[in-house]
Amino acid sequence: MGGSSSSLPGEMGHQQLFDMTKDTRLIMNKLLDYGLHKIAVSEFVKLSSPEGCKNYVMFLTNSIHKLFYELQVAPGTDKRGVIFFRSIKDLTEPTAQEKIERQSLCLTLAYFYTRIFQIYGSIALTLIDDINDISQIGIFDGIDQSQSFGAPGIHLSTMSGGAFSLTTMGNFQFLKSYLTDQTYASEGFRTRYVGTTSSTTANIYFTAEVDGQNAASTQQGTFAIGYTGAKEFSYLPITSTSAGIGSNNLTVSFGKIKYQKKGDATEREATLPDSIKKSITISGQIAATGTVGYTYKVAGSTASLADYFNKIFTILVPYVRSLVEGTSSSVAFNQSERDVQPQLKISKIIQNLSKVKPLGHCIARGMQLLRAAPFDKDGISSICKPKFMESTRVSNSGMKTTVTRSGIPITKVEESPGLSALAQLFYDTVQFGTPQVLIGTVPGKDGVSSKDKYLKFIRTMSRMFGDTTRMTRAAASPDDVIKEGLDAISIQRDKELCKILGVSDQDMQLPNSVAKVVYESVKKLFGRQYNHAVKCGAIINRLFRVQRDQSSGYFQISLSPTLIQGGFPELNSINYDARELLMSYYEDCETTYLHGVQDIITAKRAADTAKVQQPQAQQQSDRQPVFVPRTGVQPPTAPPAGPAPPAIGPTVAGPTMAGPTMAGPAMARPTAPFRFPTQPQVPPRSAISSRGRTIKQPVRFSNQQGINILGRNEFQRRTNSTKRSRVQAPPS
Repeated sequence: MGGSSSSLPGEMGHQQLFDMTKDTRLIMNKLLDYGLHKIAVSEFVKLSSPEGCKNYVMFLTNSIHKLFYELQVAPGTDKRGVIFFRSIKDLTEPTAQEKIERQSLCLTLAYFYTRIFQIYGSIALTLIDDINDISQIGIFDGIDQSQSFGAPGIHLSTMSGGAFSLTTMGNFQFLKSYLTDQTYASEGFRTRYVGTTSSTTANIYFTAEVDGQNAASTQQGTFAIGYTGAKEFSYLPITSTSAGIGSNNLTVSFGKIKYQKKGDATEREATLPDSIKKSITISGQIAATGTVGYTYKVAGSTASLADYFNKIFTILVPYVRSLVEGTSSSVAFNQSERDVQPQLKISKIIQNLSKVKPLGHCIARGMQLLRAAPFDKDGISSICKPKFMESTRVSNSGMKTTVTRSGIPITKVEESPGLSALAQLFYDTVQFGTPQVLIGTVPGKDGVSSKDKYLKFIRTMSRMFGDTTRMTRAAASPDDVIKEGLDAISIQRDKELCKILGVSDQDMQLPNSVAKVVYESVKKLFGRQYNHAVKCGAIINRLFRVQRDQSSGYFQISLSPTLIQGGFPELNSINYDARELLMSYYEDCETTYLHGVQDIITAKRAADTAKVQQPQAQQQSDRQPVFVPRTGVQPPTAPPAGPAPPAIGPTVAGPTMAGPTMAGPAMARPTAPFRFPTQPQVPPRSAISSRGRTIKQPVRFSNQQGINILGRNEFQRRTNSTKRSRVQAPPS
């Protein structure tokens, strides 16, 4: 996976890295599907909870499902500690101790398959890449969302006639303000819902059957839900019943979701999630004076009607996606993991892999240092803009949608999907008899326990991210720090570094000379990413056997025979090696990134020094008089200029006021927040006018330099005097 390290090119740019790791990413995507659908890892997570263990709802494939569920068997152990299965009939009245042991066995089985997925997920989160991400930040910006979903050959239109329109809505009049005038075929009018994240984005339409002659009757409507990437609409039936003449209240009920699973034309039904009320009351009130009609609110809710329905669809869209695509939504995962130990939870990993898709840490840091290869142009750095890969758009209805991909932690380490997933791998011991997953205290392969390694890694990351408080507490109260975990590390470093640079949440423009220096660190980050991908392939091959049919291109994936035969010892060995690999990866990424940041800070300090030294050189030059030629007088040779401050980047030669060519210091030309100097100039000297006053030259020169310095009249007088005397300056 990923090729061999011997093919690593000398100039590792993002495009080369992306091309060389495409096979790795392809296989990791296949493994994600395998883990979610074939292994059904979520069912093993449920098994680790007391309720799940009691019901023994667990399966690996259909055959395993029959073995565990239909045959009604339960796990037990013999005197040697080997797991075997007994009929549930024999365990109808287990003792309290037997219940604890059974729960421990359930946890052991859950740990085995869940840990396989956690190792895979921790590695996969370091390998995500998208070469088009920079150019497609804000991918929805400027795109008409009404056109983002639709079958080929079907175009948006405006309805004319028909039973349902925005002027004759019957009992659905309360939805009028929530609908736009855009329509889609027979699905009706588009709602104002957009979505707040990539996983909740959808186009939703509404239509209804309106009987104008019987306005008090029950009327049926339908929401058509088309989430981003869907091939078919899913439908939510809605019923609105008027309370009758004299009442402005409506009873609104939601039916079952109607959908088609991907690749299957059979229509299916599913009940709504428990977090969505199946029936609500809409209250209508006569609008304020000067307006016509009613205003509507949901009884018992302080939210506006639009916000109320937006909240419903924010929950419903991921749920519908999970039904259609066969994956479990984050809502369902969160509910199923309610009683699961944090060390075995996988919903966050699945959410990040399938929805957020953050870039690998070294890739993100490289792109943060420098957005593109500098070549012969200035560079853009985002070291003081942690949300450099986030874009917010505002729809016509005012809805904001944020797209994020960086995965860079801003305030705490828990905001890093990869580091947060890595923290789970330190919990590698199932304590029998007390169903808990703990951090191992037994020395590992290198003689160091998982507990000691975790504490050391917390200290290292605390130091790198500038959390000095945690570093101190790690020495004084190690057990408390371990209990708080890696996620609790606070990110203090970036604020301090950006304070030095005088920048806050802004991109920085770097001159070409500085950008080229920083780009060396970027190439090292991309090279480190490539080597990491190669090593990840070796770990993945120990977990799974991946075969590809050369003729059809289909993948055949199964658990590694070595893992199945080796059992827990082999799994623990893989867990150890994966943990070591990931710790080294994150440390190296941060170290190399900080080298690039230091190059920028060094250049900034040099620019600041040049600014300070320039006035000093100016003042020293002011003390040296420059004689103005008069009739019959030869001017003396000009005194040498004061020492020039060091310039940023290579020194550039140029003509000075005195005539000869000399090197000059850099001149800072700040932008927002600042821009490094790129064209060094020589600080000007002062001149003494005929009245004896010292006149300082401005920093900026023009073609009419003498006029700027002396004034037009004085300059003209001296020019005429010089012409009359015909005195020539001595040869240089």
